[in-house]
Amino acid sequence: MATPDWQALIREKRAFRESQIPAEWRLDKKVTSQAHRDNPISAFDLLHQTNLKADKNIDTGDVEGFDASALDGAPAHVQVVGWSLRDEEVLMATEVIAEILGNTYKMKI
Repeated sequence: MATPDWQALIREKRAFRESQIPAEWRLDKKVTSQAHRDNPISAFDLLHQTNLKADKNIDTGDVEGFDASALDGAPAHVQVVGWSLRDEEVLMATEVIAEILGNTYKMKI
């Protein structure tokens, strides 16, 4: 049985992935070169340096059923860290957290 050339396979898959991304969606090197762990620049500042714009803005007042007061006191994010947990346990914990947050902050967006 022949051993596959993993480096060639990786190059081929990366080339295919790159060919699927339109040029206008790509970030300029001057922006991506600034994105590293030691640079304190904000991701929002980097975003302002790009030509990426949303197709449209959505006013939350126009969204039926949206109630910003439901977000009052909601956690900004939830992080689950478990080095010794198995994948199934992490998935179960994530599902429980999602269910709790979903029941606590019911709203339609």
